[in-house]
Amino acid sequence: MNAIETLRKAMLSHIGANKHFAADWKKRKALLRRTLRTRPVSPVHVVSLGDTLRDIFRDVSKPGRSQSDLSSGGGTWAHLVCVYLNMCLAGTDAVAVTKSLVPKCIKNALTVAHSSATVSSDLDVVVCYLPRLHSLETTSERNALRDIDDEIGERLRELTLVVVQTKTNWNDGIQTPMLWNLLYKLAYSKSIPVESGLTVGKSVYTISQIGEFLYAFVTVPSNKLESFRSHHATVQRAMTMTGGYYWGAPTQNGICNNVKELLPHVYRRTKGHFAAPEELGVAFASALNGRDVSFDYAAFDFE
Repeated sequence: MNAIETLRKAMLSHIGANKHFAADWKKRKALLRRTLRTRPVSPVHVVSLGDTLRDIFRDVSKPGRSQSDLSSGGGTWAHLVCVYLNMCLAGTDAVAVTKSLVPKCIKNALTVAHSSATVSSDLDVVVCYLPRLHSLETTSERNALRDIDDEIGERLRELTLVVVQTKTNWNDGIQTPMLWNLLYKLAYSKSIPVESGLTVGKSVYTISQIGEFLYAFVTVPSNKLESFRSHHATVQRAMTMTGGYYWGAPTQNGICNNVKELLPHVYRRTKGHFAAPEELGVAFASALNGRDVSFDYAAFDFE
């Protein structure tokens, strides 16, 4: 049993069990499938689904500004981004997971403490890449996360890790990710002043042990696209992200790239220590075209 594809299946099952996501998945799935109606489906078609994510999220979501509406909407956006990234990454040595299925060694490496108090960081979506991870076998779905945790823990310096902070509203949501990005950047380069009282890491794991670490921001956004300008503080803050900043709308030059650029950016930024752009969407396109694949296509509940 392939460990990484077993973990991917578990992640998709976890998302599908979320009542807020599941309530509208049938409608969103229909919109995604309509975008992929051309046959045969190519990997480019799969990756280009990123251009439609904002419309697919907004066309189905119910408007509302109550705390519960904002919370469920934010969770649904994170799950939609996670599903999309796994469509692109299926069959590769990389997987996207939400906080509940992040390997323990990674959680420990990213744990922030001030004096003796742990500070909770938002791990909305985490993308993990480890060379040859696709060859790791596991005995059961129950053991997949444990086996991957053990493998990554032993090879942390080979790991490429991308924390993806997801927000529905760009204006309201950018400041906190900007500060987390700064903190992790300082910790990764071992530049946090000792007198600050801040530490990043737990047990035997620290962020500086990770081979490549990036922090990215992905927004819907719920704001009007025409309201953004390159000189605005909102955009300037997003430009500080080590892993780049993206939205679910088509790329606007000088303003924001579409989320489909995230994974290729990681490949270039890490000088090839990630799934190559030509690998993205290949396995998922093959499944849509009726070919045998090495991952569980049924787990995406895309039919």
